[in-house]
Amino acid sequence: MIKSGVSLIVFLFITCNLWAQSEIFISDENKNISKINIANNNCTSTVVVNTASNLSDITLHPNGNMYACSFTARKIYRVNMTTGALTELTTITEASRLVGMTADANGLIYITEGNVIPSRLFVYDPVTNTYESRGFLADGSAGDLTWYFGNLYNASDNNKLVKVDVNNAANSTVIGSFSGVVKPGDRIFALVTVIANCDNSITYGLSEKGDYYRLDMATAIVDRLCIGNVDLYGSTSADEFNASECFLTLDLDKNNSSGATGSNYQVDFSCLPDAKSPIADIDAEIEVANLVDSISIEITSGTLNGSNEFLSVGTATNINTNNLDQKIVGISNGSATTANFEAFLNSMRYNNTAFPISEGIRTVRVIGYSEGRSDTGFATITIVDDVEAGNDGTISFCTSDAPANLFNSLGGSPDVGGIWRPSLTSNSGIFNPAVDPAGVYYYIVSDGCFIDSAKVTVSVASSSTFDLGNDTTICFGSSFILNADVGNPSATYTWSNGASDSAIVVTTSGNYSVVVDIGTCQVTDNITVTFIDFQLELGNDVTVCPGDSVLIGDDIGQAGATYLWNTGETTAEIYASTFGNYSVEVSLQSCKKTDNINVDAATGSPIPIDLGPDTTICPGNNLILSSGYNTAVYDHLWSNGSTAASITVTTPGTYSVTLNNGCETGTDTIIVSLQPTTTIPLNLGNDITICEGQTTSITTSYSAPEYTHQWSTGSTAETIVVSAPGTYTLTISGNCETGTDAIEVFTIDCDTIPVDTTINDTIIIPIDTTEFYYCEILMPSAFTPNGDNKNDQFGPVNICEGFLSYELYVYNRYGETVFRGSDDTWDGTFKGKEAPMDNYIWYAIYFYEADKIVTERGNIILLR
Repeated sequence: MIKSGVSLIVFLFITCNLWAQSEIFISDENKNISKINIANNNCTSTVVVNTASNLSDITLHPNGNMYACSFTARKIYRVNMTTGALTELTTITEASRLVGMTADANGLIYITEGNVIPSRLFVYDPVTNTYESRGFLADGSAGDLTWYFGNLYNASDNNKLVKVDVNNAANSTVIGSFSGVVKPGDRIFALVTVIANCDNSITYGLSEKGDYYRLDMATAIVDRLCIGNVDLYGSTSADEFNASECFLTLDLDKNNSSGATGSNYQVDFSCLPDAKSPIADIDAEIEVANLVDSISIEITSGTLNGSNEFLSVGTATNINTNNLDQKIVGISNGSATTANFEAFLNSMRYNNTAFPISEGIRTVRVIGYSEGRSDTGFATITIVDDVEAGNDGTISFCTSDAPANLFNSLGGSPDVGGIWRPSLTSNSGIFNPAVDPAGVYYYIVSDGCFIDSAKVTVSVASSSTFDLGNDTTICFGSSFILNADVGNPSATYTWSNGASDSAIVVTTSGNYSVVVDIGTCQVTDNITVTFIDFQLELGNDVTVCPGDSVLIGDDIGQAGATYLWNTGETTAEIYASTFGNYSVEVSLQSCKKTDNINVDAATGSPIPIDLGPDTTICPGNNLILSSGYNTAVYDHLWSNGSTAASITVTTPGTYSVTLNNGCETGTDTIIVSLQPTTTIPLNLGNDITICEGQTTSITTSYSAPEYTHQWSTGSTAETIVVSAPGTYTLTISGNCETGTDAIEVFTIDCDTIPVDTTINDTIIIPIDTTEFYYCEILMPSAFTPNGDNKNDQFGPVNICEGFLSYELYVYNRYGETVFRGSDDTWDGTFKGKEAPMDNYIWYAIYFYEADKIVTERGNIILLR
């Protein structure tokens, strides 16, 4: 080591405009900090500043300051790069000498001790002005440190390249001894790294004689570039703690609000109003080192509906697109920004115009490309058939009965608005037994994407019998249902035991009869039910010691019964001397019962017991510990004195259990700790205003089964639907955590909102829209008037044939008219100011050809 062991110094200063990336700075024996340019194989230097004293090493920090260390004084300084003055910060008293230092991208400064083997590695934090030791470098330190692709390297005191373990220097790895064209008697003294391009960094080694070398970081082989003329103390470049990499990260749902994990996105397909779904969340993000070259979006899996299932894109600013039905590639025209590609993703839609649509899951793969790098995300689109025609039903009539609606005979939750086939004389679902024939009638519903049907089987009777079934013999302890339901809601039932329901449950032997009155019709039947009784119980599983046998079945003798064991034996009891499962079927008339028992053969080995891994419980909760064995075969003794098969634990501690079956023993122990209770930050959102008679949903983002839900309504679902005003409170709980929040729901009488129903001296009289065909005008449920030219206006989103014009009114929760316009949209202002974010009521009058007029009302949410 030269100059009393003073090390080579690295200098880096990010915020100073004097220096640019790839330049290297050195400190020398003359107290100078100079600039060199190795790229030109030039060992000469230009002085930048003269410091107050010799420094053993210097480094720049991400906070814009330069820091230095002294050799013998062992001090850390902050350097004034204009005057060269030094501000003393601290002294590392444990060190023998200080020889090298460099900062990382997080702001920590790594410092090596010198002039001693082994030498310590210290980490200094300028924010807290504190330091700590990270262990010893076995080969010592000759001087400088450098970062190369995220790893710290050191030039050792015995002329080796060392990859440093920054957490424990003792675990550092020697790459190899410096070899190659090195001047005799000289050695590599300092290391400095510059970025060549996004894929490549170059590390140089500087010797204590002032010569410059290029260094292979994988082999420690050096190649001399030039010969210097000044003794060096240190060197650094502005690239040392900067990243040297190309990268592209694609995230289709940054806050994971859709429920997908990682960079993926998931959404449920909505048939109406336009049969399309997004493939990325509004917060989709692309992080890239340079610029995005292209993005490929392709439907990769699912049962596709041919050309009716395709992708479409709405925004492609500065992006050229190559469109196929199920694949779209967007390519930068040379001017596309990351924001352009994010908008491209947000405007991409999955479309499905087939009828009916194939239910299932579609996967859309999104691949981004930049500088040869790529990243992939997946959008999962779930298509669920939510059209419900209900469950099949039956109904019986007498010819004199009044007409009835077959819809009421459907089970489940059928959708309204369907059609019946074959047609009834009522041209609706009303069945008239006097004129409509008995048979099967189908109820068919469709929403334009899916179709479903259910049937009602109709019988028409005058006077006839029906059948309760054949006389039956069953086992005692069972129950038998007698069902006389004829499917007619007006029917009455009179049973022989006094019951009046359509179906009864019988548990005792006897003859049961029923009379069914259906208007002027009356039907009757009877049945004899006989219960027989016997018990079958082989008992608990048993363990047989080596050389023994056990008698099983000795308590199941039943007069008149037959027996069949799985061993083939037909006696009531058998002896078992080998381990296995033994089962028997006992038959008594038509009643059969089976039971089985396990016979385990003991080996004398320890009984395997597993109480599970050590665990934690919440305050006030309990934990059930079970041995997994029954007490009839195994004697139990717990550490708390219990002899049961399981115990309930409510306090922390160490618990153990010992088992014995007369042949074998076994034991296990578990430690139970207490976990404190935490609070969940539950937020149900802002209060809500709706029209009287309407409903709204309130939901939480905390999902079951991880969290349990308890609403003030008594519901335990994640979402509730309410229509009445009031305060709705939700309490959720998880693993040692709870949270609660409340939301207020207000209602207003939308029918009393003042609306001018006279336009152009014409009285507006809404008509029955079923009397003519009209196209449906669609209104959004929310808009964001924030000036980004996306969803900034509220009004109709479509026009269609026959539609002429419209009048639009918007009211706030207090009934004030905040907007009125003819063929105009609301920009989200009221009295010249931005209207607050809230729920608003809208009322629209649509004018069609042939003097047809339709009125609509609904809710709109204003967001910013």
